[in-house]
Amino acid sequence: MNRKNFAFILLTLFFIGSACVRIDPEEPNYGDFQAMPPQEVSVVNIPVSLPLDQITQLVNAKLKKVLYEDKSFENNGQDNLKIKITRLSKLKIRGYRGRLHVTVPLQVEAVALIRQKVLKKEIKKEKPLQFSIDLHLSSSYKLRPDWHLETHTRLEKMEWRERPDLKVLFLKFDLSKMIEKKLKEKEGELLSNLDEVIRKNVSLAPTMEKLWDDIHKPLAIRKKAPEVYLHILPENVRLSPLRIKGEALEFMVQLEARLYSEVNGKEPRSKPSPLPSYQAKTDTATDIKLSLLGSLPFEEVNKILKDSLKGREFRMDEHAIMIKTAKMYGSGQKVVVRLEVTGDAKGTLFLSGSPVYHTDSALLRIEDFNFDMRSEEILLNMADWLFHTDLLDKIRTKLEWPIGARIQQVPELIEKGINSGKHKERLSLAIDTLHVQPTLLTVRPEGLYFLVEAEGRAQLKLTQLKK
Repeated sequence: MNRKNFAFILLTLFFIGSACVRIDPEEPNYGDFQAMPPQEVSVVNIPVSLPLDQITQLVNAKLKKVLYEDKSFENNGQDNLKIKITRLSKLKIRGYRGRLHVTVPLQVEAVALIRQKVLKKEIKKEKPLQFSIDLHLSSSYKLRPDWHLETHTRLEKMEWRERPDLKVLFLKFDLSKMIEKKLKEKEGELLSNLDEVIRKNVSLAPTMEKLWDDIHKPLAIRKKAPEVYLHILPENVRLSPLRIKGEALEFMVQLEARLYSEVNGKEPRSKPSPLPSYQAKTDTATDIKLSLLGSLPFEEVNKILKDSLKGREFRMDEHAIMIKTAKMYGSGQKVVVRLEVTGDAKGTLFLSGSPVYHTDSALLRIEDFNFDMRSEEILLNMADWLFHTDLLDKIRTKLEWPIGARIQQVPELIEKGINSGKHKERLSLAIDTLHVQPTLLTVRPEGLYFLVEAEGRAQLKLTQLKK
């Protein structure tokens, strides 16, 4: 090789080396990670309305038709009377002065045995009678720990619709005292039977068990990739004493739960625990106070960065670079984006910024996103043309997430999930708009965590008790 060719090769290598800048800054370190944000237990106070007509329908369906029957003339001191007492029509239940008032219409079918002596010979004659009477009852009530309604009923008065008069020849006998006496004798049996029917059949357990199970099911906040799900993990349930309001029994259900939002968290976090016995609610709170712990895993962010930046070329005049890989991770309370680039600048670039939630736009953004100090120093000395590309702007557009808008969907999702479940014919839930405010952002090795607080109100109506 002659001197001329050798000089040409050296000159070519020099220009090639000059055109391709090697970038290899030290990886930034912004200190230790903070602890996980402390999450308060969410407390949901829901006024529940149980219409009295639902209780009435259930009791009418279960209470037996024949309440009492005496088929003998000889018993009861040979009273010469057979009696059959049946329900004439459906009973009615209403609320008044803190008690349940029950009206039971009864039909009394009696057969009187009339004994007469004609010429020293006894003649027996049966005379059928039919009358009607209303029993007026009142009941105290409470909800048992097993979610069954318990009543203690007493007889207030008897009111005849038709007087039980027996006419024999020109005489008229009033049988009301005799029949009332028999009803009083059977009072304990009749009232305990009514209380037992209510206790066995008027239960919130099937509805609450279904609600308890459904609450554990993840609710889709975002159905497009990456999917985001809301998880509700109930821990405890409390109830206020029942009270009558209008034509319904009302009480306050207080649900204590932990709320989480997860990316790709379609599967339940845990198997639903059995519905616990309720505890007494002692405070007077009536609102909803939620504490939601949300997460944005770096794994999902990096999928977006990979899809949007890998192989992307950025130019400035005669210079160009291409991104080979892009990866975000956490360092202290900042996030760092590591870029592997090739082209006129080859090597590694580090960019960093701080996560900030903007209440006006309801967006989580990475603020002050720029080249790390060490990367910036190298670029200023060796490849300052990179500052004039749109590299930073393109990456910034991928670093914002509408978490506020998604969280605002939470009330609607819970409401829709309850009202569209298998128990939708028994429950009707309405949640007022929650006032949502993210309160804390934390960077962790696996991703970003944000704590959200929300307040609002709800109303739950039991439209049909399970028969």
